[in-house]
Amino acid sequence: MYFWNVKDLVKSLKDNSITEFEKMLYLLVYGALFSFLSIISKIMPETTGPQFYDDWILDVIFLIINAFGTLYLYNINSKGDNKDFVTRYVCLSLPVTIRYFIFSIPYFIAFIIILGVSFALISSNERSESNKFLNLILDIGGVAWMMYSFKYASKWVKEVSSHP
Repeated sequence: MYFWNVKDLVKSLKDNSITEFEKMLYLLVYGALFSFLSIISKIMPETTGPQFYDDWILDVIFLIINAFGTLYLYNINSKGDNKDFVTRYVCLSLPVTIRYFIFSIPYFIAFIIILGVSFALISSNERSESNKFLNLILDIGGVAWMMYSFKYASKWVKEVSSHP
Protein backbone atom coordinates (compact mmCIF):
# COMPACT_ATOMS: atom_id res chain seq x y z
CA MET A 1 0.00 0.00 0.00
CA TYR A 2 1.07 3.52 -0.75
CA PHE A 3 0.39 5.92 2.10
CA TRP A 4 2.44 8.84 0.79
CA ASN A 5 3.88 8.20 -2.66
CA VAL A 6 0.95 9.06 -4.91
CA LYS A 7 3.09 8.97 -8.07
CA ASP A 8 3.91 5.29 -7.53
CA LEU A 9 0.27 4.55 -6.75
CA VAL A 10 -0.75 6.28 -9.99
CA LYS A 11 1.75 4.13 -11.88
CA SER A 12 0.40 0.96 -10.24
CA LEU A 13 -3.18 1.97 -11.03
CA LYS A 14 -2.26 2.63 -14.66
CA ASP A 15 -0.48 -0.74 -14.86
CA ASN A 16 -3.40 -2.54 -13.18
CA SER A 17 -0.91 -4.09 -10.76
CA ILE A 18 -2.97 -3.48 -7.60
CA THR A 19 -4.74 -6.61 -6.43
CA GLU A 20 -8.36 -6.76 -5.29
CA PHE A 21 -7.10 -7.40 -1.75
CA GLU A 22 -5.00 -4.20 -1.86
CA LYS A 23 -8.00 -2.25 -3.18
CA MET A 24 -10.07 -3.57 -0.29
CA LEU A 25 -7.32 -2.50 2.15
CA TYR A 26 -7.43 1.05 0.80
CA LEU A 27 -11.18 1.14 1.32
CA LEU A 28 -10.90 -0.40 4.79
CA VAL A 29 -8.12 1.91 6.02
CA TYR A 30 -9.77 5.02 4.54
CA GLY A 31 -13.10 4.10 6.12
CA ALA A 32 -11.46 3.34 9.46
CA LEU A 33 -9.57 6.66 9.37
CA PHE A 34 -12.74 8.66 8.85
CA SER A 35 -14.67 6.63 11.40
CA PHE A 36 -11.90 7.37 13.92
CA LEU A 37 -11.98 11.10 13.08
CA SER A 38 -15.76 11.11 13.43
CA ILE A 39 -15.51 9.52 16.87
CA ILE A 40 -12.83 12.00 17.92
CA SER A 41 -14.95 14.93 16.76
CA LYS A 42 -17.89 13.69 18.86
CA ILE A 43 -15.91 13.36 22.08
CA MET A 44 -14.01 16.64 21.75
CA PRO A 45 -15.35 19.25 24.17
CA GLU A 46 -17.03 22.29 22.71
CA THR A 47 -14.54 25.07 23.32
CA THR A 48 -16.00 27.97 21.43
CA GLY A 49 -19.49 28.15 22.88
CA PRO A 50 -22.89 27.25 21.49
CA GLN A 51 -23.56 27.20 17.78
CA PHE A 52 -26.02 29.77 16.45
CA TYR A 53 -27.30 27.35 13.84
CA ASP A 54 -27.77 23.62 13.87
CA ASP A 55 -24.88 21.35 12.95
CA TRP A 56 -27.08 19.57 10.42
CA ILE A 57 -26.83 22.56 8.07
CA LEU A 58 -23.07 22.13 7.90
CA ASP A 59 -23.51 18.38 7.42
CA VAL A 60 -25.79 19.03 4.43
CA ILE A 61 -23.25 21.47 2.98
CA PHE A 62 -20.49 18.84 3.32
CA LEU A 63 -22.77 16.25 1.69
CA ILE A 64 -23.38 18.58 -1.27
CA ILE A 65 -19.66 19.38 -1.63
CA ASN A 66 -18.85 15.68 -1.50
CA ALA A 67 -21.44 14.87 -4.19
CA PHE A 68 -20.29 17.65 -6.52
CA GLY A 69 -16.62 16.92 -5.81
CA THR A 70 -17.08 13.26 -6.67
CA LEU A 71 -18.88 14.22 -9.91
CA TYR A 72 -16.07 16.66 -10.68
CA LEU A 73 -13.47 13.90 -10.30
CA TYR A 74 -15.63 11.50 -12.31
CA ASN A 75 -15.80 14.00 -15.18
CA ILE A 76 -12.02 14.42 -15.14
CA ASN A 77 -11.61 10.64 -15.28
CA SER A 78 -14.17 10.45 -18.10
CA LYS A 79 -12.24 12.98 -20.16
CA GLY A 80 -9.16 10.81 -19.77
CA ASP A 81 -9.30 7.08 -20.46
CA ASN A 82 -12.70 6.72 -18.73
CA LYS A 83 -11.66 3.54 -16.90
CA ASP A 84 -11.82 2.25 -13.33
CA PHE A 85 -13.10 5.43 -11.69
CA VAL A 86 -14.30 3.78 -8.47
CA THR A 87 -11.06 1.85 -7.99
CA ARG A 88 -9.01 4.97 -8.63
CA TYR A 89 -11.20 7.06 -6.33
CA VAL A 90 -10.98 4.57 -3.48
CA CYS A 91 -7.25 3.91 -3.80
CA LEU A 92 -6.22 7.54 -4.32
CA SER A 93 -8.39 8.80 -1.47
CA LEU A 94 -6.13 7.55 1.31
CA PRO A 95 -2.72 8.93 0.27
CA VAL A 96 -4.18 12.09 -1.26
CA THR A 97 -6.09 12.83 1.95
CA ILE A 98 -3.03 12.14 4.12
CA ARG A 99 -0.82 14.38 1.98
CA TYR A 100 -3.43 17.13 1.78
CA PHE A 101 -3.90 17.06 5.54
CA ILE A 102 -0.15 17.16 6.25
CA PHE A 103 0.41 20.02 3.77
CA SER A 104 -2.49 21.92 5.39
CA ILE A 105 -1.08 21.82 8.93
CA PRO A 106 0.99 25.05 8.62
CA TYR A 107 -2.11 26.90 7.38
CA PHE A 108 -4.21 25.49 10.22
CA ILE A 109 -1.60 26.55 12.77
CA ALA A 110 -1.40 30.08 11.36
CA PHE A 111 -5.20 30.30 11.25
CA ILE A 112 -5.55 29.13 14.85
CA ILE A 113 -2.87 31.56 16.07
CA ILE A 114 -4.57 34.48 14.34
CA LEU A 115 -7.96 33.50 15.71
CA GLY A 116 -6.52 32.88 19.18
CA VAL A 117 -4.84 36.28 19.32
CA SER A 118 -7.99 37.96 18.02
CA PHE A 119 -10.11 36.12 20.57
CA ALA A 120 -7.73 37.03 23.42
CA LEU A 121 -8.08 40.72 22.59
CA ILE A 122 -11.87 40.61 22.97
CA SER A 123 -13.36 41.58 26.32
CA SER A 124 -15.25 38.93 28.30
CA ASN A 125 -18.54 40.79 27.70
CA GLU A 126 -18.18 40.34 23.94
CA ARG A 127 -17.10 36.69 24.04
CA SER A 128 -20.56 35.17 23.56
CA GLU A 129 -21.05 36.91 20.23
CA SER A 130 -17.43 36.29 19.35
CA ASN A 131 -17.90 32.56 19.96
CA LYS A 132 -20.64 32.51 17.36
CA PHE A 133 -18.46 34.38 14.90
CA LEU A 134 -15.50 32.08 15.63
CA ASN A 135 -17.64 29.00 14.96
CA LEU A 136 -18.81 30.52 11.69
CA ILE A 137 -15.23 31.26 10.61
CA LEU A 138 -14.14 27.71 11.50
CA ASP A 139 -17.08 26.25 9.59
CA ILE A 140 -16.35 28.38 6.52
CA GLY A 141 -12.71 27.28 6.74
CA GLY A 142 -13.80 23.64 6.87
CA VAL A 143 -16.01 24.08 3.83
CA ALA A 144 -13.23 25.81 1.89
CA TRP A 145 -10.74 23.10 2.95
CA MET A 146 -13.07 20.36 1.73
CA MET A 147 -13.76 22.10 -1.57
CA TYR A 148 -10.06 22.56 -2.28
CA SER A 149 -9.36 18.93 -1.38
CA PHE A 150 -11.26 17.89 -4.50
CA LYS A 151 -9.21 20.32 -6.58
CA TYR A 152 -6.04 18.80 -5.11
CA ALA A 153 -7.31 15.27 -5.84
CA SER A 154 -8.15 16.25 -9.42
CA LYS A 155 -4.44 16.53 -10.20
CA TRP A 156 -3.97 12.84 -9.44
CA VAL A 157 -7.16 11.67 -11.15
CA LYS A 158 -6.10 13.58 -14.26
CA GLU A 159 -2.68 11.96 -14.14
CA VAL A 160 -3.93 8.41 -13.65
CA SER A 161 -6.57 8.73 -16.37
CA SER A 162 -4.29 10.33 -18.95
CA HIS A 163 -3.44 8.35 -22.02
CA PRO A 164 0.12 6.98 -22.05
